[in-house]
Amino acid sequence: MNTLEVIKEKISMIVPNASISLDSSETFTGSSWLDIKSDNQSLTIEYKPSLGFGLYASVDNSFDLGPDEIYRNVDSLLKRISMLLIEHKINIKLKEVRELLGKTQEEISILSGQKQPSISKLESRTDLQFSTIEKFVSVLGGSLEIKAHFDEFDVPIDISSNNKTTS
Repeated sequence: MNTLEVIKEKISMIVPNASISLDSSETFTGSSWLDIKSDNQSLTIEYKPSLGFGLYASVDNSFDLGPDEIYRNVDSLLKRISMLLIEHKINIKLKEVRELLGKTQEEISILSGQKQPSISKLESRTDLQFSTIEKFVSVLGGSLEIKAHFDEFDVPIDISSNNKTTS
């Protein structure tokens, strides 16, 4: 059983009413696709052995723009699919990012040098500075990026402290 067949089986257990179709690649390096429909929601997973799992969850399914989210591990992907299809969570909170990574508040408090109640308070806040989010994500082992979306283009925004202009 290949990777997407295993995922298909696990999704069937998580969301029994889902309609799931698999389009396997004809080569070992090509993309395989898993289309999932449940109620009024549709998700598509693209699996590339060298890159991981691209999750397309947006309403317009703009495949030419690339996946909305990328996962490199099956457990995190399945947790996220559950959030999308069962809990209907498009955007997730810092607590949920931490949980996707399988980390506890206590582990984060040790890594960050903060007390556990401070981590709990930070995760429950709704108004956070970018630098606070960036530090939290960094402690989790990730990096943060900001993009501005316009009708004409999407562009990453650099707000780093070493942001220098060139002339």
